[in-house]
Amino acid sequence: MTTTAQPDRRERRKRETRDRILTSAVDLIVERGYEATTYDLIAERADLGRQTVFNHFPRKEDFVAAWVQARRDRLDALAADPASPDLPPLLRLAELFESMADFDDRERAVARALYAAKVLVRGFLPGAPPPPALVTLLTLARDAGELAPGLDVAAATEMLFDSYVGTLQRWLEGPDDGFSLPQRLRAKADLAVRGFAATP
Repeated sequence: MTTTAQPDRRERRKRETRDRILTSAVDLIVERGYEATTYDLIAERADLGRQTVFNHFPRKEDFVAAWVQARRDRLDALAADPASPDLPPLLRLAELFESMADFDDRERAVARALYAAKVLVRGFLPGAPPPPALVTLLTLARDAGELAPGLDVAAATEMLFDSYVGTLQRWLEGPDDGFSLPQRLRAKADLAVRGFAATP
């Protein structure tokens, strides 16, 4: 029992330290900008040694990758355990798009700081792989017979993610003029669900 508890405790402390470092780095990036955020500043903010920060994040780009991955993990968790499990998969897809927008809305300052520094390439700009959550829901929709026969799920997933990325990019570059990302993405998800063709 003691042997099992020790590794678990060590692993938990390691995760807590990593989360603390990432939170400190993200806060500093918002306050000072990506370029001005140094390892020394991050270590001071996290109240840890500089080498400890390096051990968890050997390259500065690793902070960006970890922030992006945390968002993807939340989306995957939502796809696996949705707020409305009884909805058909395609309607859950629209719900997921809205959740993605809510995440972005809450963390707009971080996303803008990373985008302005041109380091938001990994995970968001065109060519990045779609989140597994989108693949999961479209696969479920196909298996439930909700998709058109023969529809290429991989191509559909890429199209949806590219639409999300393009909308996100316009939102990050534009002024705060009432552009509602959740509303815009929900509308696009609804379009994907209904399609462009008129119902016969």
